[in-house]
Amino acid sequence: MFWELLRQHLFDIIQTVFLFLGFWLAAKSYQDDDRSRQVGHLLQLAENYQKLKNVLIDKPELASIFDQKKKPEKITPAEQNYIKQIIMQIYSVYIATKLGQFDSFEGIENDVRRFLSFPLPAGVWKEVKRFQDREFVAYIEGLQET
Repeated sequence: MFWELLRQHLFDIIQTVFLFLGFWLAAKSYQDDDRSRQVGHLLQLAENYQKLKNVLIDKPELASIFDQKKKPEKITPAEQNYIKQIIMQIYSVYIATKLGQFDSFEGIENDVRRFLSFPLPAGVWKEVKRFQDREFVAYIEGLQET
């Protein structure tokens, strides 16, 4: 009886097995593609970070951004522009993390916290935050409080 039932439905059983196998392979492929995309975004983040660092090397006059004694009123247009670029990079990382393109990690938050602890970046942030998304502003201000 079993063998007869098996013989009658063998094609259906094989078809079902291959259907499940196809779904499993599609899910695995999607997962691998998602990981590749995340790695690509992480590499892009590293490249952008390196470009920002290279600007500091090429333009040593921007080092005053990290001077605790410099008054925000004395900011130059070049310093202000550079700080705005960094804020846009921070926003990009925030959005990519929010969209699940890579996991947030404590190092980035510590970096943002430290950057905004300097008078010039803090002053520029106060000026530009009104142009940012409310969620992003809340995120940054939450980091500044801790």
